[in-house]
Amino acid sequence: MYKSLLRETAPPGVVGFNWNECQTSFMQGKIGMWMDGVGFTPPLLDPKVSKIVDRVGFGLMPAGPKGHFCPVFTDAVGIPTKSRAKEAAYLYCQWATSKQMALNMVNLGGGASPRMSTYDDPSLMKASPFGQEWLKTLLASVKVARPGLPEIVPVTEFRDVFGIALTNMIGGADPAAELRKATTDFKPVLDKSLRT
Repeated sequence: MYKSLLRETAPPGVVGFNWNECQTSFMQGKIGMWMDGVGFTPPLLDPKVSKIVDRVGFGLMPAGPKGHFCPVFTDAVGIPTKSRAKEAAYLYCQWATSKQMALNMVNLGGGASPRMSTYDDPSLMKASPFGQEWLKTLLASVKVARPGLPEIVPVTEFRDVFGIALTNMIGGADPAAELRKATTDFKPVLDKSLRT
Protein backbone atom coordinates (compact mmCIF):
# COMPACT_ATOMS: atom_id res chain seq x y z
CA MET A 1 0.00 0.00 0.00
CA TYR A 2 2.83 2.41 0.90
CA LYS A 3 4.58 1.68 -2.37
CA SER A 4 1.37 2.18 -4.39
CA LEU A 5 0.48 5.44 -2.67
CA LEU A 6 3.88 6.96 -3.28
CA ARG A 7 4.29 5.67 -6.85
CA GLU A 8 0.80 6.62 -7.99
CA THR A 9 -0.10 9.78 -6.06
CA ALA A 10 3.04 11.46 -4.68
CA PRO A 11 4.82 14.38 -6.33
CA PRO A 12 7.85 13.80 -8.58
CA GLY A 13 11.06 13.23 -6.63
CA VAL A 14 9.31 11.81 -3.56
CA VAL A 15 12.02 9.16 -3.26
CA GLY A 16 14.36 11.91 -2.05
CA PHE A 17 11.85 13.52 0.32
CA ASN A 18 12.43 13.79 4.03
CA TRP A 19 10.24 15.67 6.52
CA ASN A 20 11.51 19.06 5.32
CA GLU A 21 10.53 18.43 1.68
CA CYS A 22 7.15 17.06 2.79
CA GLN A 23 6.44 20.03 5.02
CA THR A 24 7.55 22.57 2.39
CA SER A 25 5.47 20.94 -0.37
CA PHE A 26 2.45 20.82 1.91
CA MET A 27 2.81 24.48 2.98
CA GLN A 28 3.06 25.51 -0.68
CA GLY A 29 -0.18 23.69 -1.47
CA LYS A 30 1.57 21.22 -3.79
CA ILE A 31 0.36 18.13 -1.93
CA GLY A 32 -3.06 17.55 -0.42
CA MET A 33 -2.23 15.44 2.61
CA TRP A 34 0.75 14.93 4.87
CA MET A 35 1.01 12.55 7.80
CA ASP A 36 3.48 13.56 10.49
CA GLY A 37 3.76 14.68 14.08
CA VAL A 38 2.11 17.61 15.82
CA GLY A 39 5.51 19.22 16.34
CA PHE A 40 5.53 20.18 12.67
CA THR A 41 2.39 22.33 13.04
CA PRO A 42 3.73 25.85 13.75
CA PRO A 43 4.94 26.70 10.22
CA LEU A 44 1.71 25.39 8.69
CA LEU A 45 -0.21 28.13 10.46
CA ASP A 46 2.32 30.91 9.95
CA PRO A 47 1.07 33.25 7.20
CA LYS A 48 4.64 34.45 6.54
CA VAL A 49 5.70 31.03 5.23
CA SER A 50 2.55 29.01 4.56
CA LYS A 51 0.11 29.34 1.64
CA ILE A 52 -2.42 27.00 3.29
CA VAL A 53 -3.04 28.79 6.61
CA ASP A 54 -6.75 29.20 5.92
CA ARG A 55 -7.20 25.69 4.46
CA VAL A 56 -5.20 23.37 6.73
CA GLY A 57 -7.01 20.90 8.95
CA PHE A 58 -5.99 18.14 11.30
CA GLY A 59 -7.23 14.57 11.54
CA LEU A 60 -6.48 11.24 13.13
CA MET A 61 -4.25 8.80 11.27
CA PRO A 62 -6.61 6.42 9.43
CA ALA A 63 -6.91 2.80 10.51
CA GLY A 64 -5.08 0.12 8.60
CA PRO A 65 -5.98 -3.49 7.89
CA LYS A 66 -4.48 -4.74 11.19
CA GLY A 67 -5.70 -2.04 13.57
CA HIS A 68 -5.89 1.62 14.34
CA PHE A 69 -2.62 3.06 15.60
CA CYS A 70 -0.55 6.19 15.23
CA PRO A 71 3.17 6.46 15.81
CA VAL A 72 4.62 8.32 18.78
CA PHE A 73 8.10 9.79 18.67
CA THR A 74 9.57 11.29 21.79
CA ASP A 75 12.58 13.33 22.71
CA ALA A 76 14.50 12.63 25.85
CA VAL A 77 17.02 14.36 28.04
CA GLY A 78 19.70 12.60 29.99
CA ILE A 79 23.00 13.03 31.73
CA PRO A 80 26.18 11.52 30.28
CA THR A 81 28.07 9.35 32.76
CA LYS A 82 31.21 11.44 32.20
CA SER A 83 29.48 14.77 32.78
CA ARG A 84 31.40 17.16 35.02
CA ALA A 85 28.18 18.99 35.93
CA LYS A 86 25.82 16.17 36.90
CA GLU A 87 23.94 18.19 39.51
CA ALA A 88 23.30 21.10 37.13
CA ALA A 89 22.31 18.64 34.39
CA TYR A 90 19.91 16.91 36.78
CA LEU A 91 18.30 20.23 37.69
CA TYR A 92 17.99 21.08 33.98
CA CYS A 93 16.29 17.72 33.34
CA GLN A 94 13.80 18.45 36.12
CA TRP A 95 13.01 21.87 34.62
CA ALA A 96 12.80 20.64 31.02
CA THR A 97 10.37 17.84 31.91
CA SER A 98 8.30 19.83 34.42
CA LYS A 99 4.54 20.24 34.23
CA GLN A 100 4.87 23.84 33.06
CA MET A 101 7.29 22.98 30.26
CA ALA A 102 5.01 20.14 29.08
CA LEU A 103 2.13 22.61 28.99
CA ASN A 104 4.26 25.14 27.10
CA MET A 105 5.25 22.47 24.57
CA VAL A 106 1.61 21.66 23.75
CA ASN A 107 0.52 25.30 23.68
CA LEU A 108 3.34 26.17 21.27
CA GLY A 109 2.64 23.17 19.00
CA GLY A 110 5.97 21.55 19.80
CA GLY A 111 4.52 18.12 20.43
CA ALA A 112 2.35 16.03 22.68
CA SER A 113 2.92 15.98 26.40
CA PRO A 114 3.78 12.65 28.03
CA ARG A 115 1.93 13.96 31.10
CA MET A 116 -1.81 13.34 30.81
CA SER A 117 -2.34 16.02 33.46
CA THR A 118 -1.29 18.58 30.84
CA TYR A 119 -4.59 18.05 29.03
CA ASP A 120 -6.61 18.82 32.16
CA ASP A 121 -4.91 22.19 32.72
CA PRO A 122 -7.43 25.04 32.36
CA SER A 123 -4.87 27.25 30.58
CA LEU A 124 -4.34 24.66 27.82
CA MET A 125 -4.84 26.18 24.39
CA LYS A 126 -5.91 29.61 25.69
CA ALA A 127 -3.07 31.36 23.89
CA SER A 128 -2.38 28.67 21.30
CA PRO A 129 -2.89 29.46 17.60
CA PHE A 130 -3.63 25.81 16.80
CA GLY A 131 -7.30 25.53 17.76
CA GLN A 132 -9.62 22.85 19.03
CA GLU A 133 -9.46 20.61 15.94
CA TRP A 134 -5.69 20.28 16.45
CA LEU A 135 -6.13 19.53 20.16
CA LYS A 136 -8.93 16.98 19.55
CA THR A 137 -6.74 15.25 16.96
CA LEU A 138 -3.80 15.18 19.37
CA LEU A 139 -5.95 13.70 22.16
CA ALA A 140 -7.50 11.09 19.85
CA SER A 141 -4.01 10.16 18.64
CA VAL A 142 -2.79 9.65 22.21
CA LYS A 143 -5.47 6.97 22.67
CA VAL A 144 -4.17 4.85 19.75
CA ALA A 145 -0.47 5.70 20.08
CA ARG A 146 2.31 3.15 19.73
CA PRO A 147 6.08 3.65 19.54
CA GLY A 148 6.97 4.92 16.06
CA LEU A 149 10.44 3.40 16.07
CA PRO A 150 11.74 0.12 17.39
CA GLU A 151 13.18 0.31 20.88
CA ILE A 152 16.76 -0.20 19.81
CA VAL A 153 19.91 1.79 20.36
CA PRO A 154 21.17 1.89 16.73
CA VAL A 155 17.98 3.54 15.45
CA THR A 156 19.93 5.75 13.02
CA GLU A 157 21.37 2.68 11.31
CA PHE A 158 17.90 1.11 11.33
CA ARG A 159 16.47 4.14 9.54
CA ASP A 160 19.30 4.07 6.99
CA VAL A 161 18.98 0.36 6.16
CA PHE A 162 15.19 0.31 6.01
CA GLY A 163 15.13 3.70 4.26
CA ILE A 164 17.10 2.17 1.40
CA ALA A 165 14.56 -0.65 1.24
CA LEU A 166 11.65 1.82 1.13
CA THR A 167 13.37 3.87 -1.56
CA ASN A 168 13.92 0.74 -3.63
CA MET A 169 10.28 -0.26 -3.17
CA ILE A 170 9.04 3.13 -4.36
CA GLY A 171 11.33 2.70 -7.35
CA GLY A 172 9.56 -0.55 -8.23
CA ALA A 173 11.36 -3.29 -6.28
CA ASP A 174 9.44 -6.12 -4.62
CA PRO A 175 8.47 -5.07 -1.06
CA ALA A 176 8.86 -8.53 0.48
CA ALA A 177 12.33 -9.01 -1.04
CA GLU A 178 13.48 -5.55 0.03
CA LEU A 179 12.26 -5.99 3.60
CA ARG A 180 13.89 -9.44 3.85
CA LYS A 181 17.19 -7.96 2.63
CA ALA A 182 16.96 -5.02 5.04
CA THR A 183 16.25 -7.38 7.92
CA THR A 184 19.27 -9.51 7.00
CA ASP A 185 21.51 -6.46 6.56
CA PHE A 186 20.46 -4.94 9.87
CA LYS A 187 20.66 -8.14 11.95
CA PRO A 188 24.44 -7.91 12.68
CA VAL A 189 24.03 -4.27 13.81
CA LEU A 190 21.15 -5.21 16.08
CA ASP A 191 22.95 -8.28 17.45
CA LYS A 192 26.02 -6.19 18.29
CA SER A 193 23.91 -3.56 20.07
CA LEU A 194 22.22 -6.24 22.18
CA ARG A 195 25.61 -7.59 23.35
CA THR A 196 26.88 -4.23 24.63
